[in-house]
Amino acid sequence: PVVLWTRASGLFIPVLYSPTSLFIGTILDEPVTPSVTLDKKTLTVQEDATATLTATTVPADAEVTWASSDGTKASVSDGVVTGEAEGSANVTASITVDGETYTDTCAVTVTPKGA
Repeated sequence: PVVLWTRASGLFIPVLYSPTSLFIGTILDEPVTPSVTLDKKTLTVQEDATATLTATTVPADAEVTWASSDGTKASVSDGVVTGEAEGSANVTASITVDGETYTDTCAVTVTPKGA
């Protein structure tokens, strides 16, 4: 027999396989709560400059969607924040797991060039 592991809805389940039978075992771990966490809660960037935010997700393979509350002040693409004009904006990273959305936010301040 061979023991395989499968993952369903954040749970790890042992599966025992042999040429004559298949046994699906009991759940071994507690459910994992999905989350997204940014490496910074605040960020300052100059106009026309960039800075990078990193999102850590559970599950690790979750797709991150990025958004800015005011793209005229700070824009974001794949975690790279660009200072567009002096002011402030919130950059949000979000993931959706099993129909539920999880978010984390970074407050971005954009300063004038050369400041």
